[in-house]
Amino acid sequence: MSLPHHAHTVSPGEGRTANLGVAQMRVLAAGKDTTDGAFTLAEFTGGPGPWTVPHIHQAMEESFYVLDGAFTFFELADLSPDAITDPAVRAAISARHDSVPA
Repeated sequence: MSLPHHAHTVSPGEGRTANLGVAQMRVLAAGKDTTDGAFTLAEFTGGPGPWTVPHIHQAMEESFYVLDGAFTFFELADLSPDAITDPAVRAAISARHDSVPA
């Protein structure tokens, strides 16, 4: 738990981890005790290739800080028409951004 005016630290090898297949995630700060639920800070590592499919988050935004290598991001308008096939994801993106690739 973080106390006011005290640093929250995570040592190497600590933090909740998840193997996402091509990438690994280590949670550095999340939840009521460390961020008061305001945000999650996670570290991702992995090899080349896509790490996820096009998706959205209903209750949060994502920010990225790339420390090593390169990471390619795509705008919705850049996706091919068949990139998002799940009807629920298409509807959620459409409701949030006013458009989905046709």
